[in-house]
Amino acid sequence: MSNTERRIAEQAPSPQQVLMQIPQGMWVAQCVATAARLGIADALAESQPQRSDTLARAVGADASALARLLRALASLGVITEALPQQYALTSIGELLRRDVPGSMRDWLIAETDTPHWQAWGQLYQGVRSGRTVVPELFGMHIYEYYTAHPSELACFSRAMGDISALVANGTVQHYNFSRVRHIVDVGGGNGGLLLAILEANPHVHGTVFDRPQVVEAARQAIDAKNYQARCQAVEGDFFQAVPGGGDLYVLKFILVDWKDTEALRILQNCRTAITPDGKLLVIEMTIPDDNKPSTGQLFDLNMLVMTGGQERTHSEYGALLAQAGFRLNRVIPTGSPFHVLEAVAV
Repeated sequence: MSNTERRIAEQAPSPQQVLMQIPQGMWVAQCVATAARLGIADALAESQPQRSDTLARAVGADASALARLLRALASLGVITEALPQQYALTSIGELLRRDVPGSMRDWLIAETDTPHWQAWGQLYQGVRSGRTVVPELFGMHIYEYYTAHPSELACFSRAMGDISALVANGTVQHYNFSRVRHIVDVGGGNGGLLLAILEANPHVHGTVFDRPQVVEAARQAIDAKNYQARCQAVEGDFFQAVPGGGDLYVLKFILVDWKDTEALRILQNCRTAITPDGKLLVIEMTIPDDNKPSTGQLFDLNMLVMTGGQERTHSEYGALLAQAGFRLNRVIPTGSPFHVLEAVAV
């Protein structure tokens, strides 16, 4: 072994050190989420750098405890200690502000909220039983829980909106809609993705399809864009049927919530409704077929404990689509952890 190789080996963490570091992921998540909840980034944006005691008064925190949190956040690269006990935002910390483009504030809060935190604490039971643990913890499905807790629902909805905006931008940039005439966004929520596509493709018309309690937000968004002549919002249940006549159907973050049996029913309803020459876009995070490290593996476990759904590999999506009468044509990266899986009706 050369001297260089020896130095590298000496610097590498031991197996014990690696395992000691694993629980720190949980601690890091709570550190950054606490910064988001306190509004530290917004307070810092008012004037930088700021002393920790000044920040404590601004966000309503104990000065000594906040100083310790700020020190930890600086070590994580969320903020920087510009001068002793004085802090400023980094590019990462900027994304914890409320209203900046690309903000991740609500995402950090939502993914560490009560149901997520407690459900992950029961991963052991979920793996043993194969069942989602949220109903056993709270007596209801996660979406029923959010309906019963409006403030948590509002934050979760904003977080999903932020992620949807990221995905919408990537989809518009990387998929060619020039030959599309009418898009049906199945489970389209507030219409954010469809409206972004319509804005970039003036020749396209569209339909947002979702549950009655959701679709009103899409109507308001359509009205705000003055797209009433090009877009409509229709309510219904995608397990029963979806609107017909579209030549492009979109399923964004839908199939991940369901096991194969339910996902197949949604796909079959899309196959029934689609035009003969139509295509389907499935927009999801995927797991590499060779299991290379990715965010998909952990998100898959998040689905296990939260909804009972699952992330899938490209091959698994191909097989599921084939059962529903589609052929997976190609997988398109979007510059984010999500992919566009294009399928054609056969």
